[in-house]
Amino acid sequence: MGEQKVNREISIAAKNKFIHHLLKDLDAMEYMLAEGWMERDITRIGAEQELCLVDYNYRPSMDGPEILKTISDPHFTTELARYNLEINLDPLVLKSGAFAAMEANLKSLLADANVFAAPFGNKVLLCGILPSITPRELDLSYLTPKPRYYALDRILREMRDSDFDVYIQGNDELLMRHNNILLEACNTSFQVHLQINPYDFADMYNWAQLISGPVLSVCTNSPLLFGKELWAETRIALFQQSLDVRTKTNDLRQRKPRVNFGNAWVLGSVTELIKDDIARFPMILTGDTEDSFELIKNGIAPKLRAFQLHNGTIWKWNRPCYGLTNGKPHLRIECRYIPSGPTPEDEIANAAFWVGLMQGLPDHYRKLQNKLDFTEVKENFVKAARYGINTELKWNGRFQPARNIILDDLLPIAEQGLLQSGCTPHEASDLLKTIRTRAETLQTGSRWQVKQFRELKNNHEPVEAQLELTAILYEKQQQGHPVAEWNITRPTTNQTSRIRMAEECMNTDILSVREDDPAELVARMMEWKNIHHVPVENQRGELMGLITTTHLKRHVAEGNIDPAMTAGQIMIRKFHFIVPGTTVMEAMQIMIREQISCLPVLKDGKLCGIVTEKDMQRVWEKMKGVS
Repeated sequence: MGEQKVNREISIAAKNKFIHHLLKDLDAMEYMLAEGWMERDITRIGAEQELCLVDYNYRPSMDGPEILKTISDPHFTTELARYNLEINLDPLVLKSGAFAAMEANLKSLLADANVFAAPFGNKVLLCGILPSITPRELDLSYLTPKPRYYALDRILREMRDSDFDVYIQGNDELLMRHNNILLEACNTSFQVHLQINPYDFADMYNWAQLISGPVLSVCTNSPLLFGKELWAETRIALFQQSLDVRTKTNDLRQRKPRVNFGNAWVLGSVTELIKDDIARFPMILTGDTEDSFELIKNGIAPKLRAFQLHNGTIWKWNRPCYGLTNGKPHLRIECRYIPSGPTPEDEIANAAFWVGLMQGLPDHYRKLQNKLDFTEVKENFVKAARYGINTELKWNGRFQPARNIILDDLLPIAEQGLLQSGCTPHEASDLLKTIRTRAETLQTGSRWQVKQFRELKNNHEPVEAQLELTAILYEKQQQGHPVAEWNITRPTTNQTSRIRMAEECMNTDILSVREDDPAELVARMMEWKNIHHVPVENQRGELMGLITTTHLKRHVAEGNIDPAMTAGQIMIRKFHFIVPGTTVMEAMQIMIREQISCLPVLKDGKLCGIVTEKDMQRVWEKMKGVS
């Protein structure tokens, strides 16, 4: 999540001073480009690994900051949530053996992370979105206690002046409102960096945009959120919506989100993008700056601290980055849309595929602004995120299956690009084998997760299926085989339940009525659906009472309901309920003590779901290890 040293409170004077330095940094970059300061005769690659930490039961952990203290390795840093960490891999010169060295570096650091996590009862997991995450882990108690994250949360909420709305529609539908930025923490990625010739920026960046859709389609690994099947790469929609500070208005002005793909081809240098970002996006953080031109006068390349901080709060899926290596300034493109996981082997294959494509840019794909409509490229990216490898994309003027584009067009280009970068033919072929197999078998991380999750739901409660999926993901990651080779694990019937909280086995598909609805309708509904409990809500969605089968029969003769009688007249007004966080044991004790057969689950007075005695009994038996 970028630079950690930020100012938590921003005065107008501090903001204006920061903007002054930001504009100076822009001028400094233009000067360094014009005077040939930028490194252009070497190509390096790098990556950032975002990872999840889970506890013994495969739930999101709270221990990230404590684990990080014990690691004491500069490769590791925090992420937004306590259950995430980030690893910064060593930059490498792109040549033969570079990807093998990157894989060794990645696996070594992941092994270290697992060693240091073990004393806390934690495990390290690579996945675009952790299947076992629930809305409970979006509470601010899970926010990593760092000034940057507190400042981001406060400032973004103030800019939006309302809660964050999320609406994602796939096979299932997610419609929710949330009051902090931790929804963004559900996302983890494997961000690949490629140093480029800054004087070839427009063609390289436009090419990176063009290939984004096909590359994403074969790399998807984030199909589930809160147990709902959404997009093949749900991260794309979730990341944009969870950080969207735009407010609803009655006008038709176009306002770009801070997480964006872009709206047009780049025509000039990198400063064209920077100027647009400065003009469109207000400063949300300030921090340490420097007099960049004073450094230039002394022959020292500046760090461009103001630019780096502002650039880190604009989350482009292909992001231009500036940096220094041995005091020499350079320009990189950061590919941010590739998800974390499913295995290190898959991630290195993704990196090699993208880097090979970038290095193999064919001449006929230069000057794209004169050849292609950018909206088609953006549409490809969204379609790839929604449907993954099973989609059709617009390529070379016609719609083609994504797998055909990858197998017929892009893999040959990527192989040529790797050869041009110094890889041997055997090395290039081996690096791309995993991508080829995924495209041929149509098995990406997303496709495997969906198939495995559906299998688990046949024998498990929904939340239990999420936990079991997470456990299976971890086990398969440890085996070291790419996801295209994974089979589906068939669940056994005598597994001990991982459910501990009552709301994790509640029914959320609830039929409810209003107080003024006729009791006759309630009776018919209960008969049609064979249900024994109907909640009664008011106009604001607050739970006012319950109607049970037994209670209904005590008020009206069976089959002889007074048409004038309403739900509000016969409902039970005094009822017991639980809240999220109530354990299965506590819920069972309430049911036994009060001799009741159901417990509504309420949050802020509103109904989340209903837990019945049958739900409790089923989970309790499995918790005891009883088939």
